[in-house]
Amino acid sequence: MTDLIIPPALRHHHHAAFADYLKTGESHTVGRRIETVAMRRDGSEFPVELAVSRLAFEGEPHFTACLRDITEQKRSEEQIREQAALLDKAQDAILVRDLTHRILYWNKSAERLFGWTAGEVLGRNSIELNCRQDGATFIEALQAVLEKGEWSGELRQTTKSGAEVVVENRWTLVRDSQGLPKSILVLSTDVTGKKKFEAQQLRAQRLESIGILASGVAHDLNNILAPILMSVTLLQESCQNAQDGRLLDLLRTSAQRGAEMVKQILSFTRGQDAARGLIHLDHLISEITKILRATFPKNIQLKTDAAKDLWPILADGTQMHQVLM
Repeated sequence: MTDLIIPPALRHHHHAAFADYLKTGESHTVGRRIETVAMRRDGSEFPVELAVSRLAFEGEPHFTACLRDITEQKRSEEQIREQAALLDKAQDAILVRDLTHRILYWNKSAERLFGWTAGEVLGRNSIELNCRQDGATFIEALQAVLEKGEWSGELRQTTKSGAEVVVENRWTLVRDSQGLPKSILVLSTDVTGKKKFEAQQLRAQRLESIGILASGVAHDLNNILAPILMSVTLLQESCQNAQDGRLLDLLRTSAQRGAEMVKQILSFTRGQDAARGLIHLDHLISEITKILRATFPKNIQLKTDAAKDLWPILADGTQMHQVLM
C-alpha cells in the first residue's frame, strides 16, 4: 500500500526508517505531523501533511496514516513569499502593525532606515520603539486613519543608533473579511536629506536678502563718509595747530577705514573676492595703536609688543585691520 502513495525516490528511506523504528522504537514520524510528498495514481507528486499513529492489535503493531493535501496551502505560502520578496525590494520602509501597535511585518528597507532587523522588532510596540518624539501628531494620525481609513504626513522618528530622522508616512487601515479594522499598513519615506536641503535653500535666500539690505546700507554710508573725507582734507590745508592736525589725521584715517569696510561689504554682496596686496604688519599695528590711544580714556594704557623684522604678508588690508582691532 505504501508503495502506491510513496514516490520512488523516497521508498528506500521509508523502508529503512520503518525497520529502524521496529528495532529501536524511535522515529521522527510516528506520533507527529510532518510535511512530505505523496504520489497520485498517474505518478504525479503533490505535497501532503502526514500524521502516523501506532495501534496494537492482537499483539502485533499496526499503523494508521492520515494524509491531507496541502497543495493550495503551499501555493498560497509561495505567493506570500514572493510578495514579501517584492516588498523587501521596495525603496520605502514598509511595516504592518496591529491596533495595539505591535509590529507584525518589517521589510528590508525598514531595517535600512531605522537600523533594527525584523527579528528585533516583530511583536514590539512601535510607539515605544521610535515614535515618542511626535506623540501628539501620532495620536492625531491614529484617529484620522481609524475614521477615514488613511492618513499621510511627516513624523520625527528615531533610529536604533538614536539619530533622529524625518519620515513622510502614508498609513492605510486594513480590514478583515468582516470589514472590521484589523491592522495598519505603514509606508515610510526618509525625507531628512530633503528637509536639510530645504533649510539650506531658505538660509541662502535669507542671506541673499541680507546682502541686498547690506548693499543699500553700504551705499548710504558711502554718501555719509564722502563729505567727511572732503571736509577733513580742506581743514588740514588750513590747520595751523599741531594737536588739531593730529586729530584731523586720526579722523581721516578712521573715515578711510570706514570707506574701505563699506567697499568690502559691497564686494561681498556682489560675490567678488577681496583685493589682496602686500601688507606691512608693523605699519598696520602702529596705525591701529594710534587710533586706540585716541579712542580709549586716558586712564587706559596701551602697550604693543611686536618684532621689528616682521615680514610683509599678502592679504586684504581692511580684513587684517578688522582682525587686529
